[in-house]
Amino acid sequence: MRSPIRHSKAWIEREALREKGQFWTPEWIAEAMVAYLAAGGHQTLFDPAVGAGAFFRAAKTLGREIGKDFALSGTEIDKAALSEAIESGLSHEDLLHVRIGDFLLESSPGTIEAVVANPPYIRHHRLSNGLKGKLREFCFKSIDTTLDGRAGLHVYFLIAGLRSLSSGGRLAFISTGRYCGGRVCPETLEMDIHQL
Repeated sequence: MRSPIRHSKAWIEREALREKGQFWTPEWIAEAMVAYLAAGGHQTLFDPAVGAGAFFRAAKTLGREIGKDFALSGTEIDKAALSEAIESGLSHEDLLHVRIGDFLLESSPGTIEAVVANPPYIRHHRLSNGLKGKLREFCFKSIDTTLDGRAGLHVYFLIAGLRSLSSGGRLAFISTGRYCGGRVCPETLEMDIHQL
């Protein structure tokens, strides 16, 4: 008889994050993305999935270097992730304009000047049928079509991020090769983002 498999604490913690689609952003990537938004003249940065706060920390670092204070705001569905943001050096004041909630299903079109995101990466087979129904409805309202059922949560975040941009806004977004290859939703690669 085989003994039960015992997983390390690190493996268990990694799997817990994977269930939530949480993959933390390396500092150098966060800094490059924030610099891109700052180059567009934007001083207000919105992160739809704040997590451990990599983009907020990058904005503070860049702000000190160039003498600019960025207004930071965002949403986070997992309140525990914000505790990690505090542990990693952000203050409660830095997180003052972070709302606990679901950006995807509560976003407003055309209201944000700069979106920076490393969205949750949850593959389609890990999404509940109830959430898939809400995502189909969101997508149809946003772009007049639905996506292939294999679309992961991050694809919907991209649509919501683009839809949320104000005129002249910028988006810095981490995505996967699967999306960029257009296998899941090729029609969104061709759509006029000004129609969002």
